[in-house]
Order: sequence, then structure tokens, then C-alpha cells
Amino acid sequence: IDLCVGHGGSGNNFVGTIFDDEAAVPISQGSAPFTGSFKPDEALATYIDQSITGEWTLRIYDNALNDQGTLDAWCLNLFYSSDPIYISNLEQRNVSLHQNYPNPFREETTFAFDLASSANVRISIFDMMGRELSTVTNRQFTAGSHEINWNTGNLSPGQYFYKIQTDHYVEVKSMLIVK
Repeated sequence: IDLCVGHGGSGNNFVGTIFDDEAAVPISQGSAPFTGSFKPDEALATYIDQSITGEWTLRIYDNALNDQGTLDAWCLNLFYSSDPIYISNLEQRNVSLHQNYPNPFREETTFAFDLASSANVRISIFDMMGRELSTVTNRQFTAGSHEINWNTGNLSPGQYFYKIQTDHYVEVKSMLIVK
């Protein structure tokens, strides 16, 4: 897709520029220097439901004569989400996952959950790409309230997800690691 075609000018045109389909101002209606969020010429939503695997290429063209510039930095934020999991109300009453605490946290947090009956419980940690990074627990628990302390180990600061899973129940919540 083309993010911006023919909207430049002279000088430092793109400083802290963010292309966002939900931005209030289209890049075509902005003026240099383009600082802040702008709607791109073509929608980024084109990539919704597309695979994020493979090669991604950023191409920059400057068609002005005697003009030069430098790309100092750029990034591409990809967000992954899975299909929702629907669970009957009966199953929801058997397991209750609480928000971890503290949250946000630096090195250690506590996961708390309640079981109406004994069950094998697995709690796993995932990154933003959906990759499983750690298993907090995977064992049989009796009915009642339970708490498990967990240390981040070498995980970098950022947003992560934790998932509780039994034979009949799955729930996911997010948490934030700060350093």
C-alpha cells in the first residue's frame, strides 16, 4: 500500500509521523513537517485478516531533484488477536480468574483463581504475537481459592497475556511488566 504519495515539500517532512487509519487528519490534508498521526493515502486495514508471517519491505522514494534525506528510524506495530472463545454460563461458574496483582508490576506478580470443584489447571504466559513464553503451573488443584506467585525472569517490559485453562474452561487476561 502507499502511505503517502506526493504530499511532501522541502525540509524535514516527516518527523514523528504515525500512519493510523483512525487518525482525524488525512496525510493529503496535512502540511510539512508531518508530525503526529495521519490517515495514510491507502488504508492499513487492507492487512486485517492477513498473515503477518513472511517478508515485509518498506520502500521510500524521493522524486524531487537535488533533494536528499535520511530515514533515522521506523517501526511497524503488528497486533495479533485470536478468535473469541465462547463459554457457557455453567462452565464460567466453575472457574473464576482474577486480575493479577500488582498490575503493572516489575518482577513478581500473583495470579489468583477460584475453583468450584477440583480440576487440572494450567496457567501460561503469552507475548503480543501469541507465542507461549512460560508455564506458571500445570497441575491438579482442589476446590477453593488459590494464589500463585510468579517471577518474570528475563522478560522485557511490555504487555503480556496470561491464560487459565481447565478441561472445560479457558480465560485470558492482560498484564503489564514495567522495569
